[in-house]
Amino acid sequence: MLTKRLQAIYDLLPETNSVLDVGTDHCLLPISIKKNHPQMKVGASDITIGPLQNAKETMRRFHVSDIQLYQSDGLKQIPDLYECIIIAGMGTQTMIHILEEGKTAVDQAHTLILQANKGVTELRRWLNEHHFKIVNEDMVLEYKYYQILVVEHGHQILNEDDFMFGPILRKKQTEVFRSFWQKEKEKKEKICQKLSKDHPKAIMSQSIADRIEKILKKSHKETL
Repeated sequence: MLTKRLQAIYDLLPETNSVLDVGTDHCLLPISIKKNHPQMKVGASDITIGPLQNAKETMRRFHVSDIQLYQSDGLKQIPDLYECIIIAGMGTQTMIHILEEGKTAVDQAHTLILQANKGVTELRRWLNEHHFKIVNEDMVLEYKYYQILVVEHGHQILNEDDFMFGPILRKKQTEVFRSFWQKEKEKKEKICQKLSKDHPKAIMSQSIADRIEKILKKSHKETL
């Protein structure tokens, strides 16, 4: 029922009494949560009515009725509080906007599960600056690479490698993680090959390629 990306998000769910999926669209994730945890309070929201109508149809198809649906701009119009909030399938700036505008709901939540389609480095940096700590991470490949962060309130000291590679992902060193960064390294090296060595873009690309190589070599040694 769930795609690989949604299954990875599901697998990262903490022990909780309530879950809200923001920007639910098809509602497959909340339905799966509700079917496996019938006593859990489950909510789903979207900014427009169309996806919510699709969600109702999907709920009928899977014989699930007790999921609370909300039409809401992010978290602004959510009247209830949830212990776990899932925000997935968006860009980092959209996600940050939702977190900032929904501060009351976010402050009351114990856990956030965040999956940004791009700009994950910037997302980690923003979370760190706003007193969130990353407690778990995963990366999956489903046509493209997706990074998923599990976040709680708290202080965490991160360095530049943590922001770029993920404080937990770079230690886990999964096959998907290594594949993603190897491809990123090759992209940067191709840029360098097309430009003179002193070109600013070549210098920056080579610097990133060197950082990636260092992380992959370091973690390879640690696993030996």
